[in-house]
Amino acid sequence: MDRQRPRVLAERRILRYVREPKVRQALEAADLAGLERFCDRLHLLVPEAPSVLNHGDLWRGDVVADSDGDPAFIDPAVCWMWAESELSMLYCTDPPPDCFFGAYQEISPLADGWQERMPLLNLRELLSVVAHFGAVGDHVARIREIVRAFS
Repeated sequence: MDRQRPRVLAERRILRYVREPKVRQALEAADLAGLERFCDRLHLLVPEAPSVLNHGDLWRGDVVADSDGDPAFIDPAVCWMWAESELSMLYCTDPPPDCFFGAYQEISPLADGWQERMPLLNLRELLSVVAHFGAVGDHVARIREIVRAFS
């Protein structure tokens, strides 16, 4: 695994949000410290895996059927990252049926424990929502739960 990837994920996709005004307003000092601890441990939490070309912003609304009824992805924000990071947004928002992940596993198997890692890799998306919209829904509670579980 590229040893830079956990640092890049920590600095540019998670900790960059702690400077956002709405995040600072929504989270307490203990939450921010927990995010730091979480990021310090990130290299221990995600197994080694090659970078793959990701959709970059995959959620259920980006999975549609083409004219033949086959699945197709729309609205990409392409990036190179762990395959698991791509699946985390889909898995943690409005997941498709289990057969989707079963088919994925047949084509490109994920490391053991991938389902348990989905929330930690979805942390960036939760922070992004808080940065844009403030403490809406259960996002802050979910951030706290992830930080508590993995830091």
